[in-house]
Amino acid sequence: MRPLKRYIPSQPLKCALGCAPTLWRGAVRCSGTHQHHRHSDRSRPAGPSSGPPPGASSSSSSTEIPVARDVPAGNESPLGVVLQYAQKKDYAGAARFFETHFDARTARLTALCPAPHHARDLCSHMMRVYTALGRMDRVRDVFAVALRDLQCEAVTRTPADLPRRAAEAPAPPVSWARPSLLNTNFFNMYLEVLTVRKNYDRDEVRFVLAQMQQAGVAANALTYHYLISIHIRAGYDPRGLWLEMREKELRPLPATVLAVLLQVVPYVADAEFVVDVVREGLQHGSTLLDKAKLAELVVAWLAGGSTSEHIQRKAGAGAAPAGAATCAYPPEYILWLMLELELRCVLDTASFVQYVQRQHVAELLLRCAQSADAETAERALALMDRHAMAKTADVLALVVWCWADAVEIEKAFDMVELMARKGYLDLVDPLKRYVVEVLRYPMERSHLLVLADALGSNALLERALHHLKERQRKGMAVSVHALDIVVLAACKLGEERRALYLVSTYAAQWGVQPRANTFNCLLLGNAAGRGTVLLRTIYDTMLRSGVTPNAQTFRTIVRQAAALGSIDEAIFYLEQVTQHAGLRVEVEMILPILERAARAGDVETVNRISQYSLNCDIGIDANVLNSVMTYLTEAGESVEVLKGHQPLHDALRTRSSVGRQRARNEIAL
Repeated sequence: MRPLKRYIPSQPLKCALGCAPTLWRGAVRCSGTHQHHRHSDRSRPAGPSSGPPPGASSSSSSTEIPVARDVPAGNESPLGVVLQYAQKKDYAGAARFFETHFDARTARLTALCPAPHHARDLCSHMMRVYTALGRMDRVRDVFAVALRDLQCEAVTRTPADLPRRAAEAPAPPVSWARPSLLNTNFFNMYLEVLTVRKNYDRDEVRFVLAQMQQAGVAANALTYHYLISIHIRAGYDPRGLWLEMREKELRPLPATVLAVLLQVVPYVADAEFVVDVVREGLQHGSTLLDKAKLAELVVAWLAGGSTSEHIQRKAGAGAAPAGAATCAYPPEYILWLMLELELRCVLDTASFVQYVQRQHVAELLLRCAQSADAETAERALALMDRHAMAKTADVLALVVWCWADAVEIEKAFDMVELMARKGYLDLVDPLKRYVVEVLRYPMERSHLLVLADALGSNALLERALHHLKERQRKGMAVSVHALDIVVLAACKLGEERRALYLVSTYAAQWGVQPRANTFNCLLLGNAAGRGTVLLRTIYDTMLRSGVTPNAQTFRTIVRQAAALGSIDEAIFYLEQVTQHAGLRVEVEMILPILERAARAGDVETVNRISQYSLNCDIGIDANVLNSVMTYLTEAGESVEVLKGHQPLHDALRTRSSVGRQRARNEIAL
């Protein structure tokens, strides 16, 4: 949309009506030829209309008035006659009557009607009449005449013009300043005309607003409704008008809210503005926002800035119009909308899960985790409990992530224990990436690793241990998964000895047995590097405990030994892989040794590892081999053997990208 521009016209409006020079005198025109009748003073209505119009000669009061053949006879006011025509949809008759009995060049509107406010209302109705006839020029003329005649002016009346009094004594003329007859409804009428016309000039709107300000007339909610409608038609952003209306504490009309909801909200990326409009729409019940529309808004708000494939597919299927703007709505806004929908469902005895499913709440929890909004996550869980939604492993993992980032340590560990009791953590490796299946969202780190990283100080580590001890004291279970998180956090803080001691007390104090992932956490926590001695200590302790290493164990220990510069130690662990049934050498175990030896210029080790890789039917990528040969060439070593191996590696990678599948227990390095 184009930026907001303030409104409306520079060309002056026409100020005259080309009408017959006849004033309203309470006369009628009969059918046939023009017949002139002289009325007595008693038949003329009292008031200012009985005197001559401003600027007219004194003889005009005795002029014979032609009778309108299509106007009912009687003393009915011009406003009443126009209303009768309007009720009959006879707009041409109303226009003919008005043009016959009023000439703006010789008379004023206040002299046409018996009451001043009737003159203002007559102008409003005549603008509507001319709009129905498609005569925009006449609408402008009537508006200009009203601006001329209905302004504040000095009025002088003689006693004969005043209501009859009991006293017949002569009195001096009475003079006062008549207030302006222009009000908000009069200007709104002209703005309404502009909203129903196909073409209009924005300078007209500016002119109307300027005249309102000059007349001291304040805009009301209807004024802003017409201005917002005009902005929308012109392609301008009406948010400035909405905010101005809210600053003046004017409540928008339902029609205004509906127009903004349908034609503005889908195309703006302003969460605060959208929430304000939706909140106002909710005040009108299901008239503007029914349950289906609220459900669409929930999906649209979740899709704004979302990275989950499910929500993106749902939004792409028609939840938002083409060209719609998206923005990241805070999770508390989305939860508020869900709670409003829940309230509607309760009042209408409808099913909430018909509109909001588990994946929608999971997307909300993902937003909470990304922004560490623990309070909203807790309320979302309560919402799931109220409607018996299944709390799957994905949902609970998102909650652990959220509470860990919000440093809600106790709640996060309690949730880990709940997941362990349900069996959700039995096959979860905290060192691998975790994918939230319901959303197809891959996490950068698993939720268990996020919780371990959240224990970033000794104080938080003590807090976690104290909470686990309190659970044990109360007779509640403490799982090995929670203890592994504490072990990993201790290693990351440089407390390896303390972590080893904690592992040694698993069986005696906590009643659980260490597992392969326990020692993997110890190895991963040693990334800061305390030497290969600690790596050998952890590995030997693992074997003495009767725990069988897994592939992750060797990937980690080989990588860390190579990173510490101990190539021989890394080769030792690589040789140990074939000593355990069910394990096979992987390319992730070979590459760290190969690259480290190449950087050190150890061509003999490079050739041995390359040949060992070929013996295991593992092909190494050509880019890696080229990099290795570059390092060896810079070190002044020969790369002829490696060049001879390169075609074999390429052939293996072409045949199988994962390497040989048979056992390698017979292969020696």
